[in-house]
Amino acid sequence: MAEPDPKMIEAIDFFEKMLQTMPGDRTSLEFLSVAYEQTGQHEKRRDCLIRLVDTLLREKDYDNAQSIAERLTAFKDVPAARAAVERVAELVQG
Repeated sequence: MAEPDPKMIEAIDFFEKMLQTMPGDRTSLEFLSVAYEQTGQHEKRRDCLIRLVDTLLREKDYDNAQSIAERLTAFKDVPAARAAVERVAELVQG
């Protein structure tokens, strides 16, 4: 994999700092999930998607939560990811 763009690394740093002060910031979580994917940081991407699902559920944005849950099914061997998918299913079908 090619070296990540320095501007991408700078943007990741910025949004990670944003999450320290605003842990449920949807924009930061959305950006980071894409940036981590593009830079091959799969575990960070997974963790970010889990946090994003929880944020979307709190906002009652069930359509987008379902969309993110579909991406998390790729991590079905990870208990936290599986639990996030189950939370979405319970609330949406509930």
